[in-house]
Amino acid sequence: MPEPEVSYSDDYKTIIVDGVIGGLKLGYIDAIIFSNDCNVANALKANDMSKITIKQQLMARLYFSPLQAKQFQQWITHHIEEYEKKFGAIPSLDGGNMDKWK
Repeated sequence: MPEPEVSYSDDYKTIIVDGVIGGLKLGYIDAIIFSNDCNVANALKANDMSKITIKQQLMARLYFSPLQAKQFQQWITHHIEEYEKKFGAIPSLDGGNMDKWK
């Protein structure tokens, strides 16, 4: 197999992922990556925590074929397992209940 030539896209960027939304479409899986920007400066100035604002910014949309999605799932599962071996268990925000995702 030939050695691939690797380069960065002109719009390559690093995204801090705060969440993913999406779902199933005919022939692919749709995933929209978003980041949260929490602004507490105004709340601290006013000494009023109700003035905290959170802005969600949609950062990227990914389309996975079922095969690509399965490969990604295997890749991320492996890295999560390695992370937990090194740093300890990652807590689940919902107690590990994945029923809401079905």
